[in-house]
Amino acid sequence: MLDIKKADPPDFLLEFIEEKSNASYKNMRGDMRKDLRHYIAYNEQCKSSRCFCAYCEREIVVNSDNANGSHIEHIKPQSRFPEDDLDYDNMIVSCNAKESCGIRKGSHYFEGFIDPVNFSPDVFFIYDLMTGEIIPKEGIKDSNTPAYKSLDLLGLNSVRLTDARKRVIVEIDNLLKFMKKEDIRHFLKQFPSLLDYMLK
Repeated sequence: MLDIKKADPPDFLLEFIEEKSNASYKNMRGDMRKDLRHYIAYNEQCKSSRCFCAYCEREIVVNSDNANGSHIEHIKPQSRFPEDDLDYDNMIVSCNAKESCGIRKGSHYFEGFIDPVNFSPDVFFIYDLMTGEIIPKEGIKDSNTPAYKSLDLLGLNSVRLTDARKRVIVEIDNLLKFMKKEDIRHFLKQFPSLLDYMLK
């Protein structure tokens, strides 16, 4: 999970909120939503010209709505928290994978949900380098804690993701044999926090 530092909201979003008495995400024009998705991704979720899903950290195509694309994810779902649907700090960009991340989460939310804006994920999670899983840090044992529940809700340990992480772990181990740590970052296209975890 990325650790996102929110930028200032774009002027066009602030103008939309100010000018429309009934402003809501639902009645925002499609082109404005795309501009907003682009703004969020490129200002908050890109590293070395690559953009990543806020939750799973797979590389995303920002301007595409297809399976490899992305969408604006409301951390607190619009359907349950309509008062937060235009709160810029409630919006991130998520991949379109069906078995994980924003689409899997849907309208689910619970108090204490660990998200990439309001929490630093590395305070709660580490990587199991054998299995490719994201696991709660030592000391977080109860499976009913927000850490476990957040991982489960987002499907961050799906087979698709753990297999992809295992491949990256092997690749990093191989590259470390003949490359400097800082050079490895230019070769890998996903999982920046896994990379940080292994190269610290």
